[in-house]
Amino acid sequence: MSEIITPIVTFLSQFAGLVGIAIIVWGLTRGVIQLFRKATKNLAPFEQARLVLGQHLVLGLDFLVAKDVIDTFLITDERIWVDLAKLGTVVTIRIILNHFLEKEIHQLSSASKEGLTTKKEIA
Repeated sequence: MSEIITPIVTFLSQFAGLVGIAIIVWGLTRGVIQLFRKATKNLAPFEQARLVLGQHLVLGLDFLVAKDVIDTFLITDERIWVDLAKLGTVVTIRIILNHFLEKEIHQLSSASKEGLTTKKEIA
């Protein structure tokens, strides 16, 4: 039975990792493009680029955490505690990073929305 399940779990793990990396690379590309555009949504180009990149980083990191969780199914008995400790450390770091990225994205989004409402009030 494990001869059937192991390749499937390996594929799912690799797929989740590739999707996460692709999302991060896509966000990096969009962030760089946004950096060289004019200010939009009442944010400077640098802030807008950070918002775009941050959103993609959060989503990409979610996929990479999912990959790590799926990888726990592939751990063999000989190295289980070492691998679980590494996995726990990596997942903890990614979750903490995700938390602070989400807070910053929320602050940038709020600043953008507040700027739009003040522009409407002035007009």
